[in-house]
Amino acid sequence: MEAKKEEQAPKALEVSAEGVLRRPRVTEKASTAAERNEYVFEVYPETNKIQVKNAVEKTYKVNVLNVNMVNLPSKVKRIGKRLGKTAAVRKAIVRLEKGQSIDIMPRKP
Repeated sequence: MEAKKEEQAPKALEVSAEGVLRRPRVTEKASTAAERNEYVFEVYPETNKIQVKNAVEKTYKVNVLNVNMVNLPSKVKRIGKRLGKTAAVRKAIVRLEKGQSIDIMPRKP
């Protein structure tokens, strides 16, 4: 008789919220998304959706419905005669349950 091994799905690595979320992305497009209960964060390139969900729930004490990830490539920019590149960014778009919100947008005085 052969002993059967139970196969388990790989678990997401336990990472602190500081190692997942870089900063909230405060743009005009992100502020209109906040009205639809979606919040945009810049995250580290190696993070996945499960890590982002756990980090947002732990940091902001909210329930996350889903997470979408977007990779923005770097762009070549020219300043005078010199060429440079902008940094590539990975964004996480986080949708919260209805009635919950995160206060990350700057308020007008």
